[in-house]
Formats: sequence, structure tokens, C-alpha cells
Amino acid sequence: EYTVTASYGFGEQTAKVQLRALRVVRIELDANSVIGGARVMGRVFLSGDALDDQTVLLDSSEPAASVPSQVVIGRGKRSATFEVQTSLVADPVDVTIEAELADKVQAVLAVGPRMLRGAVAYSDLDPFADISGPVLLRFLQPVTGDLIREETVMLDPFGRFTVSAPAQAEFGVSTKVRHWLRRTVHVGGAANSDVVLDMVNGDVNGDNSVNVADFLALRAAFGTTRGSAGYNAMADLNEDGRVGIPDFLILRANFGAQGD
Repeated sequence: EYTVTASYGFGEQTAKVQLRALRVVRIELDANSVIGGARVMGRVFLSGDALDDQTVLLDSSEPAASVPSQVVIGRGKRSATFEVQTSLVADPVDVTIEAELADKVQAVLAVGPRMLRGAVAYSDLDPFADISGPVLLRFLQPVTGDLIREETVMLDPFGRFTVSAPAQAEFGVSTKVRHWLRRTVHVGGAANSDVVLDMVNGDVNGDNSVNVADFLALRAAFGTTRGSAGYNAMADLNEDGRVGIPDFLILRANFGAQGD
């Protein structure tokens, strides 16, 4: 608190003036939730116009979102912007962004995992075959092929699935289902992605290739039906409940194929 005195001629007036220090009053983010890898713009606000450059300290509670250590609000201004850079995450993370100048204020940013939407496209299936159910996906390093993690997803009646992606920009996704060869596709970019795993049929013995061994296994089950002696579900390539000519034609069409 200060006393200000003004004199004019023989007169004098005094007044008390109370100066309050500027303080930060709030943070605003242009998004409250994002997918990891996105940028968000933030803005800090002061309680009044800055009489001189004012430095506001910034901090983030989690490495999933990084902010500059400070932002300067210029003379005559009441606010300034800053950038929040988020990282790819495997699981949802709530990040607290804090600003400090004579006081502390906070804002929360929800950083979510990148989602992978896809479909498993089974070739040569009977139109009435049920393709829904669990499928094991393997997420792989893009160059070495080393396993990142495995995840079981549930396919809908159209073979579609949604799953959280690994916390990295590029990776492979791979699956091997019953008598189809292993299929692996590359996924890149930081946004949500769509993939289709086109499955090649004919691997009767499950060794990830279509060859003479598969032909012999199919021939051994030829003419059998589901529930009968000698029936081999792996040889029922179109999954219509019987091992017959259509299955042989599928195997012949893909003979010599090798899975990923």
C-alpha cells in the first residue's frame, strides 16, 4: 500500500493506493483430450495487463505431454500462448499442465492411445460361415520383427476389430488363423489407422505354407463331413462342414504359397 500526495499552490491532497502483484489466473487448452502424438495449443492468462514482460513458469505432470519451461507475456498484454507436444502412449494418461506466477493454476489434458481399426478378410469361405470370434494379433518391431506384444481381439460378423496400438509411430501387425497363412502388414503414421489382413487359404497342417503335405492331409479327410470319423476341420478350407472338391480347388489355387 502506497500514499500518493498531490500539491497545487497552497493545497495538498493525499490518497492511498494499493498495488496488487500480477498473478496467473487460468490456463486454457484448445483440446481437452487428444490421441498421443498430437499438438495442443495452450494459453495462460494474467489478472491484469502486464506493466513489463512477465515470465510464467510451466510444468507437466507426465512425460506423455511436454511443455516449455516458461512463457513470456509481453508488456501491455494479458495472455500468451504456448505449445503442448504429446507422445504416443499405450494406455490413457491424464496429464496436469501447471502455470505459476504468484499463484498456481492447472488444466488437465487426457492423452489417449492410438487406435488401430482393421479387418481380417478370410478368403474362400462359405457364405454361411461364422467369422466372428477371437483372433490373436501380434504387434512387431518394423525392422527386426521382434515381438512388441500380443493381443486377442474379437471380430464382429464382418471380421472387423478395434484395438489400441503400440506406443510407437511404426509397427507390424500379424495374425495366423486356422488354415490360413500368416499375414503381416506394416502400419505407419501417428494418427489412427485402418488395416486389412487379407488371408490366403490352404494351410491344412498349420506349417504356414501350402504344399504336398497339405494335399496329403486333405486327401486323407476327403469325403468326410463334420462329426463323421476322419473329418479334419483344418482340411475343410471353405468351412461348409464337409471336405470335398471345393476345398481341393482352394488348395490347388494357392499351392506353393508361403505365409509371412
